Amino acid sequence: ISYRLNTLTRGKSAAVAETTKYTQKDCHLASEPTVKMNDEVYLQYVGDKRYISIAEWLTPGDALSKKPYPTLRQRAVPLQLRGNGEVMQHGSRLRFSTLEEKAQGRSLGKDIELGAWNAKSRVFYSAPEKGIKQDWTFLKSCKVKKQTCDATIRYGDAIYIRSVKKPDEYLCNEHDSQFVNTAKATCTWRFVKP
Repeated sequence: ISYRLNTLTRGKSAAVAETTKYTQKDCHLASEPTVKMNDEVYLQYVGDKRYISIAEWLTPGDALSKKPYPTLRQRAVPLQLRGNGEVMQHGSRLRFSTLEEKAQGRSLGKDIELGAWNAKSRVFYSAPEKGIKQDWTFLKSCKVKKQTCDATIRYGDAIYIRSVKKPDEYLCNEHDSQFVNTAKATCTWRFVKP
């Protein structure tokens, strides 16, 4: 809705134009920009304001080779949402990958998509695979809590990120450490525009 407001000042007419954007659904001020399913984003853990950050090479459980594990730090590393470019909604399912090229001086190569693996709680980057291990469902916390809000996910919205492979587990901060894991708790995240 745009409108023109004419004000009268000391007997002279002065035109003042003000443009304000409103959403059509609720007729309230539009908030932050929407997140699209191909955006480059930062992902911030709301609990302590740290971001998904640089990866560290560790050996997962019984594996023979090391994998890059994302850490939580004050310095954000950009992530790429993998999707069709549509606006993200409550319940959107997609993959995301790091745009970090090297970790601890070593190339990540194809190990860039974040996944939740069977018995492991820590998440790590691996080459893209078929199946659902690297699929995530993004949920607006206000919808989960059954509060009044729209379904569109915007930058700054409180979200939960649920593993599709382990549907009762969410992306979390591993016991206040520097690592990211999945847990049976709804940990709150938000997208931040780079």
